[in-house]
Amino acid sequence: MFVQTCLVSSLTDFLSFLWQWYTDTLGLLKARGRAEAIKRGENIQDKTLGIQKKLLNRINEEYLQQGDAPAMQKRAVATLLFNAVGRGGEIAFANFELMRWDEDNSLLWLGWNSIKTATGSPLSFTSNSSDHRSDVFHALGCYIITAGGSLSRNDDTEDATWLFPAYTDLADGGAASKTSRALKDLIGKVDGLENDHASHGFRVGPTDELALNHLVPLVAIVHRGG
Repeated sequence: MFVQTCLVSSLTDFLSFLWQWYTDTLGLLKARGRAEAIKRGENIQDKTLGIQKKLLNRINEEYLQQGDAPAMQKRAVATLLFNAVGRGGEIAFANFELMRWDEDNSLLWLGWNSIKTATGSPLSFTSNSSDHRSDVFHALGCYIITAGGSLSRNDDTEDATWLFPAYTDLADGGAASKTSRALKDLIGKVDGLENDHASHGFRVGPTDELALNHLVPLVAIVHRGG
């Protein structure tokens, strides 16, 4: 029994040593690779380009010019993600049953859920009185009007009334990928939109804008972005 215990202990120590050697070696190789890339003048940052308010307005202006139901859906997704400081995939879980209107404050409250963190919290949305292109109410209104019967509830099922059903029945990561592809389709049509822009830009951009606003405390930014 004593010999068996010693063997198990030795094997555990050996495996622990191997894992530590592997992680240390991998870290050194990555650091060396980044150093060589820097010498070649390459960009080693992998942060997604942020989509800030002016770029969002140009994106939405293009969707408004297109004017059809698919464009209104994409505009509503982009506008809601931006104002929620949300991850691309989180748009799939927005549903009408988690929405309520705050009559006293003229706010729309929406329960915002995240699979990644397995959490949810109510977010408030207000009107953008200075520019209708990125106004949540205008975007949702145009989307609901043009969507027609595709948003009708089926009373014979217990399914939730999804706000964006076209984004719901997709594989993991499908909603974020669908949003990123919609951005790629606008490259060359929208000034400032590049290949490195993706759905995560709707989270990075407003986060940067909020961080640069001296009137917004850090705790408010953290709460908004989950």
